[in-house]
Amino acid sequence: MDVAFELACEALKCNEVPVGCAFVYNGEVIASGRNEVNATRDATQHAEMVTIRRLEQWCRNNEKELDKVLTECDLFVTVEPCIMCTAAI
Repeated sequence: MDVAFELACEALKCNEVPVGCAFVYNGEVIASGRNEVNATRDATQHAEMVTIRRLEQWCRNNEKELDKVLTECDLFVTVEPCIMCTAAI
């Protein structure tokens, strides 16, 4: 959760909504992200969506199945996810 809070603080410093997110697998943070909506001018770049894409990349790089990894991950988000992010999760 500390990583998610740090990312939320970073987002605030970058004039983003202060939300951070992290996936933890076997005790290790394997994907994390923060809101990037303003920087990218893309309203879908919420912390959760950014982190899910990074998790997908981590799975490809480590030859892991996303579905299996997701069942064994813990997800930490600094606020309750919106409807879009809830559906993606």
